[in-house]
Order: sequence, then structure tokens, then C-alpha cells
Amino acid sequence: MATHRLRPILAGLVLATAQVVAAGNVETEDAVTVSVSNVSAKVGSEAFIVARVAPRSGYRIAADYTNRVIKLSAEDNGVTFTAKPVRGKLEDGVLVFKVPVSPSTPGAHVINGLLRFAFVSEDNGEQHLDIKSARLIGTVTGTTTE
Repeated sequence: MATHRLRPILAGLVLATAQVVAAGNVETEDAVTVSVSNVSAKVGSEAFIVARVAPRSGYRIAADYTNRVIKLSAEDNGVTFTAKPVRGKLEDGVLVFKVPVSPSTPGAHVINGLLRFAFVSEDNGEQHLDIKSARLIGTVTGTTTE
């Protein structure tokens, strides 16, 4: 008897899932803006590079996707990363990545990473899912004073 009650629920879930279609044809720049805030911190102290992915009108971030930063590195090994990968969190519809970094030597250090995220658009009642990548490039400056 419980099986019969679940069938309409399962059918609704299948229908809702089927309405999200992978589009794959939207350019990243048309759907979102990506910004990165550089950071300065005392050598050995933790700080955060913040990357934001803001959807343009007609798009929204796919909250159920594993939005993340991967492949973090520093060109001169002057920065340590305390978390790899870094998951993004939605804040007022904007996807925010807070990448914990710690400069290990004084001076400016370029860091690299890869943002992986998904966004959804709607066209004629159908939702379209796009999964994209964008480069994260930022600067961590190590100082000897706070």
C-alpha cells in the first residue's frame, strides 16, 4: 500500500528532473561575471582570497551542483593552501569562494586555480543547466607586519 502512495511522488520527481536539460551552448561571460579579490597578510598568517561568481539577468547559480575551486597552486611556492578543493557557498544569489591561503615568504605571489560551477537558465518553460570552468588568478602578498 505504501508503494502506491510513492508512485505519484516518484513520477513527479522524474518529471522535475527531466525538465532540467544540459544546454552547454551559453558562453560563460554572457551568463555570469567572475571577480577575484587579492589579499595581503603577515607571513605565516591565514587570509582569504575571495572569488565571486555573480549570475547575470535570466540566470541563476545551480545550488545542487558541487561548485568548487580545484587545482590551486602558487607560481613560486610562496603560498600554502589549507584547503583543497574549496567549496563555494551561495550568498544572496552570488556564488562565493573563500580560499584560505597563507603566505610563506614576503612579497607578492601569484596563485592559480580553476573555478568549476554550474548555472541554470530558462527558455520556453524548460530549464537549461550549464557546467562551466573559469580560471582563478589572484595575488597573495606576504608582509612582515600586520
